[in-house]
Amino acid sequence: MSIEDVKMVVKLGVAKDYKRVNFDIKQARQMVEDYEQLQAELDETKAELKSERELRCSIATVKNKFEKLVIKAKDENTKLNVSVVELEEKNRWIPVSERLPELNKAIHPHSERILLYQSGLDYPAVSIGYFDKALGWHDDDANTIAPTHWKPITLPEGEQT
Repeated sequence: MSIEDVKMVVKLGVAKDYKRVNFDIKQARQMVEDYEQLQAELDETKAELKSERELRCSIATVKNKFEKLVIKAKDENTKLNVSVVELEEKNRWIPVSERLPELNKAIHPHSERILLYQSGLDYPAVSIGYFDKALGWHDDDANTIAPTHWKPITLPEGEQT
């Protein structure tokens, strides 16, 4: 091999090494770009996951508050239903055959003034009166009557008999 041949081989080797190094640098740059792209996608995914976790936490909080409100509403509904039943009972006409009014034993054994309902007449009649244990049913004019129903008198709030 001549010196020229050796020079040629060295040049080819250097050129070949240069091409290989140049290829390795291009490949390394591409790998860095790919890494940076993947890192950006990873950061974006982490942000989405954080947002999703926060959203799930918010949903759980709202669900918990909603369930508490439903329980509270059911309790209030139960209380209101009890109140309605109590009001209906308080304001209903009570058949005489079911029970008699409570008697005021402090003065004379008769009831407080109550509303009395009589049917079986030419027309139904409502009057104010009382029940006396010894004398029976009477209206405010002291007439003896035969009511079929009675109920306590309910006055407007703040009013007294």
